[in-house]
Amino acid sequence: MTDKAPDRVTLRDVLHTRDNGPYAKLPPLHIKVLVKNEQSRVIGWAFNHDGVKAETIKQNSVIVITDGQTISKVTLYEEFAGRVSEGGSYMMRGYTVQGNTGSKFINVAKGTAFFASYRLEVPPHLQQAAEALLNPPSTEVSTETNLGSVPGFLTLSGKVVELTSVKKVGAGRFPIPMMSLTIEKDGRHFPVTLWREAATSDLVGIGSSVQVTHLKVKQGGTETLQSTNYTEIKTLDDITELEDHIIGCSDQQHEEELLILFENGKEFLIGKEKWEPYQEKLLERAVHVKITARGRKIMEIHSIEE
Repeated sequence: MTDKAPDRVTLRDVLHTRDNGPYAKLPPLHIKVLVKNEQSRVIGWAFNHDGVKAETIKQNSVIVITDGQTISKVTLYEEFAGRVSEGGSYMMRGYTVQGNTGSKFINVAKGTAFFASYRLEVPPHLQQAAEALLNPPSTEVSTETNLGSVPGFLTLSGKVVELTSVKKVGAGRFPIPMMSLTIEKDGRHFPVTLWREAATSDLVGIGSSVQVTHLKVKQGGTETLQSTNYTEIKTLDDITELEDHIIGCSDQQHEEELLILFENGKEFLIGKEKWEPYQEKLLERAVHVKITARGRKIMEIHSIEE
């Protein structure tokens, strides 16, 4: 008489019912990787008088795994991201579980191993749920929207009418960038706070028309919208390409941008760093350049020698 094989552990067991201490040896999990997204994550910022730029970037991956019954999101740090592929089935062992009851998550570390295994069949609704977990829906805001009553994420489209310079928030070794702005949509003004990568977007400038996705209402009863890890910023402005002579420059605009005047009468905004190589040239003569702009903001500028 042979012993009956024990029931295989499930993802739900590991995350919700087992008492997993920090050093618990957890049984192997048979999983399938339903979705895998690459995710650049800035973990170090350099702040100076010219502004802020990303200093240390990690190329992580975020995956959604399933055991055929439920799903869970897992972060694979840069050094582990190549161990699995989207659609692959694996036996995973050497993982740990971290977090508190109700918000536990699987942690992949140096000792975690993924063994290629037989295909795990997955019902279609779990595939759809996995895609929604990594790419959640975001509701478009209207002038009538009561921000506090909308569940989930919000998307705001409109014109930037107020803007602060990027600020350094937090002390110690890991400060992060933050920028506050106001977006006008059909006469209603929406305060927005952008954090981390979103705060350094080149698409945001006074007068630019943008769409900011996956915002959340700030906790505490105010109606300030804040960026999240899912936030994307898209331009709603037309692209302009122009070759002409710059004949004037004004610094009376936003402190991080200058207003330049072209010979044909058109005006565009340019960042101080982009303008610096042309500043002295303009004191001697009109500067012949070729630009690419989104809306009123110059994204690229090249000198044309005469």
